[in-house]
Amino acid sequence: EVNRRLEIPKPAAPFRVFPRLIKAANRVSQKVYALDNPVKYEKLVQIGNEQQMKVLTDYLEHTPA
Repeated sequence: EVNRRLEIPKPAAPFRVFPRLIKAANRVSQKVYALDNPVKYEKLVQIGNEQQMKVLTDYLEHTPA
């Protein structure tokens, strides 16, 4: 409704598919790393932390001071 009222065009097909791929990947990772198992949960947290640190490093490298 808001997009239509503000006349914001719908995104191209690849951009509509991307969120679905991410959600599917999250479902798979939650099955592989069962959240009720503390060891597997900790591994998932560790992987997420490594990914976030990589994003932060890239951001700091490419952002002017």
